[in-house]
Amino acid sequence: MAATRRTVMKRSLALGGAAVLGGPLARAAAAAAPGGNPADLSLVRASALIGARKLSSLELVEACLDRIDHRNTPVNAFANVYAADARRAARRHDKRRDHDASPVAGLPLGLKDIYPAAGHPLTAGSKILAGNVADSDCPAWRRLRKQGMVLVGHTQTHEFAAGNFTPQSSNPWDTERTPGGSSGGSGIATALRMLPAATGSDTLGSLRIPASLCGVCALKPTRGAVSVKGLIPFAPSFDHAGPMARSAADVALLYTALARGPRGARPRLRPRTGSKPLEGLRIGLPDQNFGKVALEPGIEERSEAFAAELQKLGARLVPFTAPRSPAENLSGAGGFSFFLTVVGAEVDAYHRRYYPARAGEYTSDVAFTLSLMRAANTVPNDPAAGRTIVDKLTADWTAAFKASRLDAVLQPTAVIETPKKSDAMLATQSIGDPMVVWDYTGFPSLCVQAGLSTRSGLPVGMQLAGLPGAEPNLLGIAIDAQAHFPHHRHRPPGAR
Repeated sequence: MAATRRTVMKRSLALGGAAVLGGPLARAAAAAAPGGNPADLSLVRASALIGARKLSSLELVEACLDRIDHRNTPVNAFANVYAADARRAARRHDKRRDHDASPVAGLPLGLKDIYPAAGHPLTAGSKILAGNVADSDCPAWRRLRKQGMVLVGHTQTHEFAAGNFTPQSSNPWDTERTPGGSSGGSGIATALRMLPAATGSDTLGSLRIPASLCGVCALKPTRGAVSVKGLIPFAPSFDHAGPMARSAADVALLYTALARGPRGARPRLRPRTGSKPLEGLRIGLPDQNFGKVALEPGIEERSEAFAAELQKLGARLVPFTAPRSPAENLSGAGGFSFFLTVVGAEVDAYHRRYYPARAGEYTSDVAFTLSLMRAANTVPNDPAAGRTIVDKLTADWTAAFKASRLDAVLQPTAVIETPKKSDAMLATQSIGDPMVVWDYTGFPSLCVQAGLSTRSGLPVGMQLAGLPGAEPNLLGIAIDAQAHFPHHRHRPPGAR
């Protein structure tokens, strides 16, 4: 019993709240979530209940597998589901729960289909890798596995993470619309309560785009905070790995488990008390959306409303002039050229093993992208030129944060309403414009729910960016905001 109490205490302290002890498991599980379904639990709440022996890992995993059975077909969130392995891992945790003190032990998870997990398929959503099985864990999954997390399945990705609309999958709010990409499956699975959390990757917005379009929360961490080693790459110099979940507190919990080594203060998981928790914080409002793309009306309305909500909580809104750079977007001539010749050179280098020899096995949109990159990189470019642009962009943004004494920069995540799947390839070309700066500089950026568009009824996301290492502050702002303005509680029609 002493070991059990120590485990509960460790979890409770890690979660910032008191554990609730005692009571039959079945009754506790029924009381844990609306409708009595453990799959509706937040990651933080599920952790507390498992640590308090009011819920077993197997009960939670079974609830998630049942949800997948009933909800996955119309949206296609999963590339592969590992039901038998997940059950075995959950039973193993339940047998040794007295020894698993990690707050994430026993919690189910989805991995984007570019994260190797030994013995499981790994295809990056492509026919090119059909039949491929990972022979080892990537470090990010190894960290989570050693802390007791349970792998339920691999989530769908746009082929080789090379696009932003995940064409084989559908948006949980409207199946005729795109879920965004490339981490589209993770966005769908978390929004539809099939899983409490998942991982993704972000090179040009691939975590934040689907989070915004599916109505969940995702963190692109500081470059290097979460290992990308072993992941199937897009452009290694700019790739980031990170967590996705339904609330900022849940993202904070998974990020703490993912982050490598001591990264300064860990995110808190509970909101601050009082009506002005953001008092003294300075939130920067840049003078343009980097790509200079006008916001669609529904996005603009929610952006202004969300900024006003932060102001009501005590934050000071600080307009400022954003640094200009040839690499500030994807839409402009300079931004597109940078993408093709700097980012694209790395993409081309990886795909030379397959393209153009196996061009017919790629999806048409990715084959087209690779053809553009190949054409732009027939003559090797000077790598120093790209580094010079990135170094200046990073220095200019560091100076901008310091000059205006900013704690965070606030922008819309996507500048357009969620497109129809039939229009997604063209409609989403500029969707990453407010996001690429943070991938190029490696600064952290958090996508947080900002409510539903009055024009479409679809979710709108906002992003909070900060200087390297600012993840605890960004997550804290979002946790406080969600305590007062709970936009994260909006559910897709299929999850109500």
